[in-house]
Amino acid sequence: MQTEATNKIAEDVALVDVRKVFRSDLLRGPQVALEKLSCRFPAGRCTGLLGHNGAGKTTTIKLILGLLKPDAGNITIGGTRVGLEQKRLIGYMPEVNKLPAALTAREVLLFQLRMFAPEFAAKAAAKRDAVEAALAAVELSEHADKLVGKMSKGMARRLAWAQATIHQPRVLILDEPASGLDPLARRQMLDWIRAEKARGTTIILCTHELSQLLSLCHQYHILKRGQLVASGSLGPTVAQQYIVHVSGLRADGLERLADREGLPPWRQLRQEGVLAELSFVGYEHSARWLQTLLAQGYVVTHFGEDTRAFEDNLLQHFARDT
Repeated sequence: MQTEATNKIAEDVALVDVRKVFRSDLLRGPQVALEKLSCRFPAGRCTGLLGHNGAGKTTTIKLILGLLKPDAGNITIGGTRVGLEQKRLIGYMPEVNKLPAALTAREVLLFQLRMFAPEFAAKAAAKRDAVEAALAAVELSEHADKLVGKMSKGMARRLAWAQATIHQPRVLILDEPASGLDPLARRQMLDWIRAEKARGTTIILCTHELSQLLSLCHQYHILKRGQLVASGSLGPTVAQQYIVHVSGLRADGLERLADREGLPPWRQLRQEGVLAELSFVGYEHSARWLQTLLAQGYVVTHFGEDTRAFEDNLLQHFARDT
């Protein structure tokens, strides 16, 4: 989905001491949605935005999109406060499909180009080619003239992706992009996100799926009751622990094997029936055990990163009242 709409130069997104209060509910009084929120979404990186329902994620997104104005603080894209030109740098895919039911897929994409890339959209041939390429990329060419209201959820999600990316945004905001998709379509969606990462797009990913966070994001921010409660990077240090599952060996047998082969110590051993789970700090130790077990003819049923401690650490921030 390449167009001439924008130069592919990523922009960072920054929020500094942002406060947002909703005063429309007379019975409940003012509701503080965000309180002194400061966080940054670095240019060309994928950052996870996490938190329980009602934590402030949607408000944060709407503020970045310019749909809401903060009561205090600053929001910038590429160092400039959000205005019309900054809005045109953004692509947005909401969790719930909100595309006009009375338009066709082709009309949705044409409208997107006119709104977000007006100079490019004025070039008739280029505009037509961009729309056809976008439809083909999401496998909707045969449904180009189908009404959005007649589409299945999977088709509508693919169109939502095309609509969010056809103008080559420098900032891409994705809210549960794989929601409601079957396994094949989910894998396809994640591949599209990885392709945008490879092109250097600044991505803000809202997700409740920790597997997506670990596989796609460079860092994360966690909101709770409108405040930033945790941030961190997701580099190689996150998954320094590894696990090996081996069948048919108990603790005494594993100890004898370790002594005989001079194997490094495990961090923890768990036994459940005939299955033993060995956990290690560092890939090298786990790999030596894996090689030895396979060479000795034992049945290894699983080998991989152990992210449970990291996930437990994240999940503690999701409880509403703690």
